[in-house]
Amino acid sequence: MKTGTTAPKATSKSEMMVHEAKLAKYVFELVEESIKEDATLVGRKLEKIIFDLSVPYTVYPDSFEFYFTELVKGTSYENVVLQFRESSTIMGFFINSLVFED
Repeated sequence: MKTGTTAPKATSKSEMMVHEAKLAKYVFELVEESIKEDATLVGRKLEKIIFDLSVPYTVYPDSFEFYFTELVKGTSYENVVLQFRESSTIMGFFINSLVFED
């Protein structure tokens, strides 16, 4: 699965924080939908989400992780590890892969 979004430039810190909050919600919904649509993933434990993101940042990993962690509290994704891989050759923020427990 590879999904991307191009992040508009925020003009203030508060706008950037709202941006990451919306992206965290979108990623949560996308992951849920992807798992529900693939019978081989239903019931398996998600361990890690690997993201690719452009440098300079279009999404700030610390801010995104804060919002995502708050969003998934009390769900089966509460202990999912978020891994961010930086790249100067891409533009945007992408889910590279979902890693499940064997």
